[in-house]
This record gives sequence, C-alpha cells and structure tokens, in this order.
Amino acid sequence: HFGEERELLAGNIRNEGGIKNLPDDMVVELPFTAKQGALERHDCGNLPEEIAAVIRTHGTIHKLIVETVSERSREKLLHAILLDPVVDSYSRAVHMMNAMLSQQKEILPELV
Repeated sequence: HFGEERELLAGNIRNEGGIKNLPDDMVVELPFTAKQGALERHDCGNLPEEIAAVIRTHGTIHKLIVETVSERSREKLLHAILLDPVVDSYSRAVHMMNAMLSQQKEILPELV
C-alpha cells in the first residue's frame, strides 16, 4: 500500500559508506525502509574484517571481469582467475581461461 511504511530486507545500491570497510564504488546489499514513497537506507558500519576481506577480493574479481570485456583484455581475465582462492596454480588458471573462452567464443571472439 502506497504511503505505508515497510521494512525491506535488502536492496542493491552503491556502497558510499554504507559498509565502512568496503569500497564506496562497490555495489552492496543494505536494508531499507520504504516510507512515504521514498527509500531510506540503513547503513551497517563495519563488517568483521575477515568477511570484508573476502568481499573485497570478490569485488576486485568482478571489476576485473568487467574490464576484461570492456577493454578486450585476456591479461585482466587471467588476473581475475588468479585472484580466485580456489585456483591453485598459474598453469591451471591459463587452462581454465582458455577453456572458458573456447566455450564463449561466439560472445567474446576477440579474446579467443
């Protein structure tokens, strides 16, 4: 009902200080209140550092993947793969990149 106050569990928004120990330009999920036709976000302060570190790493990986596509950069894709904590060697990262690009050759032909 319009005009009625409602709590929203989460909404995606640029961080801009909502979670203090994450980059301001990162998109984060924050709780909101819908009130009088507007959204009021509820900042969360700091996350525990071990959690923030994992989120920052994944944010960096996502940023590198976007840059991979916009810049047509195999090097940035390789860096993104190498940052993933489950990738245990350079040679496996290269193999994984080549396999993924082979599967996506119609979408990303300039990276194959």
